Amino acid sequence: FRRRGTPMLYLLLAAGDGDGHGEILSGARELARECEGKIAFVHTFVGNHSAAAADLVQHLRCDFDGGSSFAVLEDFREEYRYCVEAGGKRGPLTVDRIARLARGFVARVGDALLSPDKLRSEPVPSKAKNLGPVYDVVGENLLEVVLDPRKDVVIHFYSPVDEAWDFDETELVKATEALEGEQGVLFGKIDGFRNEKPKEFPDIGYFPTTLIFPSDRKNAPAVFNKTEGFLKDRILDWVGEHAASLRGAE
Repeated sequence: FRRRGTPMLYLLLAAGDGDGHGEILSGARELARECEGKIAFVHTFVGNHSAAAADLVQHLRCDFDGGSSFAVLEDFREEYRYCVEAGGKRGPLTVDRIARLARGFVARVGDALLSPDKLRSEPVPSKAKNLGPVYDVVGENLLEVVLDPRKDVVIHFYSPVDEAWDFDETELVKATEALEGEQGVLFGKIDGFRNEKPKEFPDIGYFPTTLIFPSDRKNAPAVFNKTEGFLKDRILDWVGEHAASLRGAE
């Protein structure tokens, strides 16, 4: 599948929530027929004591709490992974959530079949309309934004088919507003379905993900650990730890 460039949608079914497996697999079979030739579906059972499953989870780079099923779509062309996580506030994995990911990906591919030599990007936003507080970034200006030597740049990669995006955006805005007046920090967001990252950009592994490029360490970005939640206070602590303009501030 990797050689052919066919995206893979993995259903990682946790042993601890077996009651819903039958419904998920039945719905996934219908979805696989709908997406035939565009996405390959595979399912496997995962648990804390399975070495093979642990290797797969590590490869996919998504959080796994050991008790909740989740799904990951791996795009071999761009080396992106889109995660549908479950458990806690995210709720259980459902056929509807899997379908939203698969259909959104297929629609995105159909709208943007470009030359391999051309970077897929939305138009660069005009400064008059891109007023923040979390600024829109696109593939074409991604490097320019994050490598600005005057700024500590936080960039959040998201997928519009992720139902958690509205919540994540709200927390980003709250964090940005808490730092109002700190001219050295810039928050940006980029739609990973509609924008490719340049080859020079670090591997981001999966969606959603958040990185910070400190003004004094542009070659060593830090990745936000969202295992304990994507929350304003945790974002602020993380930014304060890594941003050169805030590092060591009271």
